[in-house]
Parts: sequence; structure tokens; C-alpha cells
Amino acid sequence: MEPQPSDSSSSDYFRSYRLLFEFKAVVANPQPGIILAPSNEDNILSEILGTIFVDQGPWTGGVFQFSIHLPQLMSPETIAKGIKVRFLQPMWHPFVDIVDGTAALGTAMSSTAEDKPGSILLPVLNAIRKLFTDTFDDLQRGQFRVVNRDALRLAQTDPKSFGERVAVCVRHSLETIEKSSDKNQNVDMIRFSPWNATLDGVITDLVSKTD
Repeated sequence: MEPQPSDSSSSDYFRSYRLLFEFKAVVANPQPGIILAPSNEDNILSEILGTIFVDQGPWTGGVFQFSIHLPQLMSPETIAKGIKVRFLQPMWHPFVDIVDGTAALGTAMSSTAEDKPGSILLPVLNAIRKLFTDTFDDLQRGQFRVVNRDALRLAQTDPKSFGERVAVCVRHSLETIEKSSDKNQNVDMIRFSPWNATLDGVITDLVSKTD
């Protein structure tokens, strides 16, 4: 009699299959300004790492890294309750917890018409982008939850001071990226190599040939 797979191994198999489907969906539907990578080997089935390059809104110029913690049961119906998005750098934002960096996306991660049907990651990435591009009023109407009321109050009563706090976050995000090769950096962060003009030229040439 052949041994039967354990519930644990079966669960891991289906999670691996689901993650493969999700990454293929992201490749087929590129998200401008966002890159993703699997976590380290210990968390590869439960966590995905990402970086967003912000090119509009108050956080323009920032490069913010985040993790997406996946629920045990991975299905489009569970994403609003089971998925946790956490920024890995300090973030002064009305919809991001100032203590642990958790983004309060609420039900905003539910699938929309612009997302691939059945995908889990695409609605989540869309919600993350909205944090930086949409107005705070639009975010609240879109079911995002305010968790840093001091930030929201400052944005409403003293936009200049709010902008200064945001500018600190942007500078810190860039400093973090520049130091990403340091051994003492968070192992859960995506690492970036120093910019190289020659290599950049080669990559740009290769990309242009694929258009």
C-alpha cells in the first residue's frame, strides 16, 4: 500500500500551485512601479515581498518596501480578511499603522473589473498603489480604514507640516535602499545593487529590442 500524502504536504502543494498561478497573473498583467519577489525559504509559502516606486502624489520619489502575508486558505473570497500588507520602513500615512507598518486596506482588496478574475495578488497590488495615488477622501470612500488619525488631522489642518513629515519618509526610504547591501539590514527586504551606468545601458538596450 502506497503512503498517502499528509494534510500538511497536500496543503503546501496547493499553496505552491496557487502562488505559481498568482505570479503568472502578475507577469501577464504588469503593475507599473511595483516589483515582487518570494520571501526567504522559511516563509516562501506564506509571504511575498514587494517594492513600490512612487511617481505621483505627496510620496513622489519614495521607494517603499512591503510584505504581503498570505492566509492559510488562499482564495479570492478570503483576501480581505486573511491577507496582511505591512510596510517595512517607517510610514507617515493616515491608512498605515505608525507602530507596525500594517496598511489598513479593509475591503479595498476585493477584485475589481480591472483585475484578472480569480487573482488574489492583483487586487492587493492595486489597493497598495491607491494608497499613494488617490486622495484621502477617495480612499475612505473606497473602504480603506483610517488608523493614523494624527496624520489625517495634520493633512487636513496643516498641509505644509504634513508634507514635511511625508518628505522625511521619502528620504528614509531612499536611504534604506542605498544601504540595502549592509549585512545588518532586514533580511525580509528586497536588495538592490548599486547603479551601474554600463549595466544600465545593456539592460535598456535589451528591453528596447523586446518592444
